Amino acid sequence: MLVKVVTANLEWKEKLTSLKAEEVRYIILHHAAVKEASVEAIHRSHIGRGWAGIGYNEYIRKDGTVYICRGDNVGAHTKGWNDKSYGICV
Repeated sequence: MLVKVVTANLEWKEKLTSLKAEEVRYIILHHAAVKEASVEAIHRSHIGRGWAGIGYNEYIRKDGTVYICRGDNVGAHTKGWNDKSYGICV
């Protein structure tokens, strides 16, 4: 089975900061507590919270599709840990 990887086409409210790979020590997993969620819906929700956009580096849908969101930029998924972790939401 091939994994489908999609780069999300999102507009950010501010410039993102590059994540320094050598400083990443953790992978933080989140679960979207909803029946259905799209990258765009989460992005809008996070903008509504005052963030630059979706806080996760990647988002993985139930069908296995991987969406690159913030990618190799600092996330906004876990306060105090964003610059030393990679956030993935499923």
